Amino acid sequence: MLSGDLLMMTRRNGIARPKFVNPTQANLLERAKVLIDLVASQLGRPRAELDAAIDELVGDEASQKLTRGLAKLLDDRSEWLVQAPADPVELRRRLFEASASGEPVSTVPGVPGTRFRGDLLGALAEELGITAEAIDEALYADLPEAMLLHHCDLPTPHELLTEYNLASARGALLRAGAMELTFRPRHPSELRALLRALAFHQLIFTAKLLPDGAVWLLLDGPASIFATSTRYGMELSKALAVIVGLAEWSLSAELREPGKPSAKVQLSDKDPLEAPRRLKGAWVSEEVNHLAAQLEAKTNGWELSREPDLLVLDGQTVVVPDLLLTERSTGRRVGVEVIGYWRRSSLERRLSSLGKRAPMDLIVCVSKRLAADKEAPLEHPNLLWFTGVISAKSLLEKAKALAR
Repeated sequence: MLSGDLLMMTRRNGIARPKFVNPTQANLLERAKVLIDLVASQLGRPRAELDAAIDELVGDEASQKLTRGLAKLLDDRSEWLVQAPADPVELRRRLFEASASGEPVSTVPGVPGTRFRGDLLGALAEELGITAEAIDEALYADLPEAMLLHHCDLPTPHELLTEYNLASARGALLRAGAMELTFRPRHPSELRALLRALAFHQLIFTAKLLPDGAVWLLLDGPASIFATSTRYGMELSKALAVIVGLAEWSLSAELREPGKPSAKVQLSDKDPLEAPRRLKGAWVSEEVNHLAAQLEAKTNGWELSREPDLLVLDGQTVVVPDLLLTERSTGRRVGVEVIGYWRRSSLERRLSSLGKRAPMDLIVCVSKRLAADKEAPLEHPNLLWFTGVISAKSLLEKAKALAR
């Protein structure tokens, strides 16, 4: 993820766009290769040395934001290790307690009225069975600049540049409010997979079918969420990697930046954005898996399906239920949808759709802990509130109640 100080944007006529790079441009590929080789050469070395080497590489070049951005993405791929013979926090605690228990401590031996720091280290070293020098080196080994580069999942230069473009798009959307996404599914399974991916990332959205066969989605952005916007923004950035894998799509988002005039961020399949992985349908949350496991053991007259059909409410609102319950004696079907982040207004939209005739009943399971605003929760016959995990018993009772 690119931090705000590394993000490059252009603004023109109320339109804000990230500055993308050409991932096939020779000089950029060379710059990416130099950075990748530099990180590879620093394995086992402290972060401070790598930071210094990057500073020297950047120098005063005009495009230092790009170089530092690429370095930040390599850092996100890295694992850093604290190398010490004992826990640095514990070593500092014990040394502090020893130094505070008597006369002042001096770094110079033989100063009257003081204790020599080396003697304190020696006493602790003898107690722990390691050398005083090792303790001295380990005291602050857990500081970021002292950690050692243990591993880095090194990309190719082209992969790093395409990752930079995606990170730029993600960064632009971290200050976005309402977002509109329009796309044309190549197959119904692609629509199912996208909606499941958005639900998996617990995003607030509404999907509608358009007369020409396209799908329109309204998503809440991090800037429109009252609480937990950082975590929500991270989930949105992960979902963007799924969106860019669509064939025909366009996205427009309201950009909210303090002290700057309002603007729209516009992205589409025409931008140099590549999906890091293919869009697949296997997006199932832990809550849904746990509930399904409970239901399989307690259905008692109900048949469970994990692959329900798309559900169209009020003639255009599209829902992909997470589970489908079919009553064996009557054939009546009840869909189960698990909502992630929610606002009262988003729930009201969903519930108003349920008021129209639908091909099946739908139980909407909503987590109390993922409320994105402080408005009072709703009450509705189709709503099932939960705090930790969803109770299969409560769900089956509600399914039976809806049948009456």
